[in-house]
Amino acid sequence: MKKIQLKLGWSVCFFFPLLAFGETIKLTSLEWPPYNGEYLEHQGSNTAKLRTLLKQAGYDLEVTFLPWKRAVSSGLEK
Repeated sequence: MKKIQLKLGWSVCFFFPLLAFGETIKLTSLEWPPYNGEYLEHQGSNTAKLRTLLKQAGYDLEVTFLPWKRAVSSGLEK
């Protein structure tokens, strides 16, 4: 669980500079139960944690879920 929290923390740090661009943060994710998933409760535990952190900072989170292969390949695009 500590590794997941650490990764989530690094994700927030990485995306923190993007927070100044609007009130809604839009991210793309993949299905990775129980951490992320379109049809999971609160869209998964990682999504719920990130949404809570962003809400505390005054932002909303919108997550689009893609199939595994498409999500990975879109993450590699420039």
